[in-house]
Amino acid sequence: MKPWFALLLAAQACAPSGGDSATHGDWLERPNTHARCFQVLERGASRRLIIYGAPDRSDTLAVLSVGREPDGGGAVHVPDEAALAVMSTTHLPFITALGRVGQLAGAAHIDRQRDSVILRAAADGRIVELASADGLDRERLLSSGAQVILDYPFGRSRVRSSLPGIVQVPVTEYLEKHPLGRAEWIRFFGALLGAERTADSLFLAVVNRYGDAAVGLEPGKDPPKVLFGSAWQGQWHLPPGNSYMAQLIGDAGGAYLMADRHAKGNIAMDTEAVAGLLLKADRFGTIIANGRPLSSKELCPDERLALLPAVASGSFYLDSERSDIFGAALLEPDVLVAELACVLGTGPCTQGRPTYVLRPGQ
Repeated sequence: MKPWFALLLAAQACAPSGGDSATHGDWLERPNTHARCFQVLERGASRRLIIYGAPDRSDTLAVLSVGREPDGGGAVHVPDEAALAVMSTTHLPFITALGRVGQLAGAAHIDRQRDSVILRAAADGRIVELASADGLDRERLLSSGAQVILDYPFGRSRVRSSLPGIVQVPVTEYLEKHPLGRAEWIRFFGALLGAERTADSLFLAVVNRYGDAAVGLEPGKDPPKVLFGSAWQGQWHLPPGNSYMAQLIGDAGGAYLMADRHAKGNIAMDTEAVAGLLLKADRFGTIIANGRPLSSKELCPDERLALLPAVASGSFYLDSERSDIFGAALLEPDVLVAELACVLGTGPCTQGRPTYVLRPGQ
């Protein structure tokens, strides 16, 4: 384990006890180690959850009161053991990991789920499908008995502006830039669902495994240079240096070629600019939704770029149709970073087909 991860583990082990906590009036903060888009405050048995729409916490989206009774501070009250509706598949792994599938009344896009527990509950009629051609089947939602709806907050206000009797909870785990920041949302769900001890234990285990798997940039060695991105209708989109994928690549021992470019979202680039970067790269990676093994030529939409060594002999990919990279992977960043280290040549490879990070032909 790397020394800095050992320090992180010690800090995380102390966090639930409040040793490094800050006070907010008569509330005590349960500090996070990596997550920036939520806070958990405690006062006795009561919990207050604050959700942010930006990692700098400049945009407060919701303040929730969790417990048997409202806390009296103007926060929106979430009842104990409330029936849940979930509109994003990314939230379900947290609920499953905490053993709270029994609280699920409905979920959207169940057909995209790979979790056997969720699929079995849906097949038994315990979870109803909430997605419709227009986004949300309001009649099914209202008849499901759900008291709380979990959703990603942006671009949905007109569709879900009025849901009588249902508490709307925005979840912004996708804004976290660090893989451990996204995994730490298990602690948010633990506080929301009354499973804090389980959540703290699960997250501590993730931190431990990630520390063991991470390689990092080794001083004095020339790391493999990596470019990651995808093209759509002639326009390329590359994650900036302050992104989830950039962090994974760095922790896997790669030098990400966009590391010095910071932005709020993916950076748009034309083919000529990407070609210049690929000439410097040793490895090229992309995310697709295909469902079958692909050749290196199929990973790059431009035939000229597909001939460059970074693509022809150094490419790798993540396929959302073959693995749950937007779901289960949130709680398995250690697997992701280990498999990236394997394809970059900076770490060992395990036998068998990888779970998330594939080479051409796999």
